[in-house]
Amino acid sequence: MVDIELTAVGRNMARIRAERGQRLSDLAELTGYTTSHLSQIERGSSIPSLTALAMVAMALDVEMTALLDSSTGPLVHVTRAGEGRELRTPDGPLWRVVGSHGTEGAFTAVILRTSDVPARYRHFGERFILMLRGSVFISFGEHHHHLTSGDTLHYSAHEPHEAGAQTDDPLGRMLVIASPALF
Repeated sequence: MVDIELTAVGRNMARIRAERGQRLSDLAELTGYTTSHLSQIERGSSIPSLTALAMVAMALDVEMTALLDSSTGPLVHVTRAGEGRELRTPDGPLWRVVGSHGTEGAFTAVILRTSDVPARYRHFGERFILMLRGSVFISFGEHHHHLTSGDTLHYSAHEPHEAGAQTDDPLGRMLVIASPALF
């Protein structure tokens, strides 16, 4: 498996921003993040959340994948069992990328261990979840959903929501399909 080097995000962000003739202050105004925070991301001393990554990508008028990887792949991609890239974030879960089409794709498919499901989320775009094993809860305000093996959930991810594992099953897994493509 190949780990995605998240510090490359800052280098790609700085390059694209420079190509567009934007200053950090311009990007700060468009995203709502401080110039200091954006500068830290560009220098690689801070890793952005997926929400911040989506906001920066929108402000730069690029797909999020352009910030993660500048290469494009073949039109058909097969991921064999046990293969796939892993995305590690400092305080977040381990995402195993099992399907993506780079900047040409409309979605990214990842497998997430249910024990790694963090408490709060807010994303850009849509999500589709298929519970492969184990169980989780997902709450949107007063609406609570309990998902077990075989259940699916499709939702607009921009609304704040909470999620968590229902059991401590170390083999619990969920397939998450994110649109637009994350990487």
